[in-house]
Amino acid sequence: MFDMNVVAKNIRKARTKKNMTQLNLADEMGVSYQAVSNWERGNSMPDISKIPELCEILEISFEELVGGKSKESEITQKIIKDEEVSLEEISQVAPIVKPEVIEEKAHDSIKKGKKTSFVSLSMMAPFMEEETLNKTALELCDVDFNKLVALAPFLEEETLDILVDQAIENGSIRNMGIIGLLPFLSQKTIQKAYDYFKELDNPAVISSIMPFLDNDDEEYEDILHKVKDRFDQGFDIEDDLNELEDEDIIDLAEKALRENRNLEVFLDYLDSDDIEKLAKTAIKEGYDIKQFLAYLDEDAVKELLLEALKK
Repeated sequence: MFDMNVVAKNIRKARTKKNMTQLNLADEMGVSYQAVSNWERGNSMPDISKIPELCEILEISFEELVGGKSKESEITQKIIKDEEVSLEEISQVAPIVKPEVIEEKAHDSIKKGKKTSFVSLSMMAPFMEEETLNKTALELCDVDFNKLVALAPFLEEETLDILVDQAIENGSIRNMGIIGLLPFLSQKTIQKAYDYFKELDNPAVISSIMPFLDNDDEEYEDILHKVKDRFDQGFDIEDDLNELEDEDIIDLAEKALRENRNLEVFLDYLDSDDIEKLAKTAIKEGYDIKQFLAYLDEDAVKELLLEALKK
């Protein structure tokens, strides 16, 4: 990137040579006095669209403004002339490029399927809209977790989860780069990464992931496993249901239905919608629905009876 101190010095030098005040230059450029002041203090760079006008007013070449020819100056010249540039090239001069130009180029690259790197995208991230940034990361970048870390704070959790899931599926997550991503991932994806590295028997990565795991989830899985075991062995699990989530109670109730076991113990824990769905499953599979009726309103009972008669 350009050395802003060099640019600041060259603007100040050229302005002074022309016997202009900062206010004079601001008026000529159609910008605020504060903008010119920030340029000359090296706090910011002129917008790329303003550079040709600035050079013309100060009567200096672009190379004189930026301190000589460089890769960045060549890219800037191409953007000024509206020539074809890649996302990688734009990333080199992103701070002085209007966000709309970056957005336009990103959308164009997505349409054409032109790949870019996480390094380039992380340099442009502060200047891109969130939706475009996430879409570009998903569609144009190859996963390299060591380089994705710098981009992670700018991406949505869902996007990072997808990238990690893809890497797990294709086996490209075999490095320590995953560790830097852990604060930005959902518990579900962290657990998936933990299971993956556990299967690979990678103790270094496993020990790094463990502090990010939700211990409550682990404890709940243990409780659920024990309740299922007790159910399979025929024990009364009514008191255990208080500790389970609704979806797991429904799963056990469906299993009890198919095994022709008493369902009343489950029905007290389910809402009417879930009970009605369970009753419809019973009708579909040819089971008795009498035990459901006391838990449903009149309209739901009529609907179920009509459905049963059709069978």
